[in-house]
Amino acid sequence: MIHDIREDYFKLRLEQYALTFDDGLFSQYYYYPLLSRGQNELIYFIPTAFILPRPARPWFGGQHFGYLKSKQYMHAAFVRNDFEHFMSIEELQALAGEKKVTIGAHSHEHDVIVTRTGSRRKKEPSPWKLARFQNHPAITKNSYHIRSKLAFQGYELKGEHLSRRSESEWEDYIKYDTAQSLKWFDVHLNLRPEIYGLPFNEYSDRLLAILKSFGFKKFYGARPVEGKDICPRIDIDRLVKHPKA
Repeated sequence: MIHDIREDYFKLRLEQYALTFDDGLFSQYYYYPLLSRGQNELIYFIPTAFILPRPARPWFGGQHFGYLKSKQYMHAAFVRNDFEHFMSIEELQALAGEKKVTIGAHSHEHDVIVTRTGSRRKKEPSPWKLARFQNHPAITKNSYHIRSKLAFQGYELKGEHLSRRSESEWEDYIKYDTAQSLKWFDVHLNLRPEIYGLPFNEYSDRLLAILKSFGFKKFYGARPVEGKDICPRIDIDRLVKHPKA
């Protein structure tokens, strides 16, 4: 499981792994000439709302770029409406035409919701997540979490108040987001993906059931889950810390 790419990833022995890429970042396109040298399967999970029209930039020509953590590029996208860290439509079209590449869905909006689900919070949410809810004072309390808008029913901010979504509103949102994603793939790639990378690696039984109704057959997450249709993945940063993992 790879997000933004940094130079030291290429020092790892990755031959035994299928490589999956989340969030549609430009670095995943930029480094394709290096990534394609091996025999690895390359799977790209795309949040379609982040992929906008702009001219294609060059592939890797010898220069390595700086590395961004997810909280940095998500802050740019959601707070500043800046999508330069993501692929353009033209870049993704070029990548999708490569034989080693498989394209999967990663939702349309890749957005978050406030929930009370989970154990006591261990750390404050990322600034970009708080900004999605206007840094509402109630959300700074430990009783709230900010998690996947698809996987959890949660509470939306309406005016100054947090209002719990009804089950039908939640399901309608899942269907809306999925339909928008599939429409984007049809228009821009003439493609209907059958694999799905779960945003934030979070899911619920209801989410999986609805995604299956849209034709998705295989799902990717972060950890193995007994009895679930989830393909587990290892974060590449774990391999950097423990190369023999």
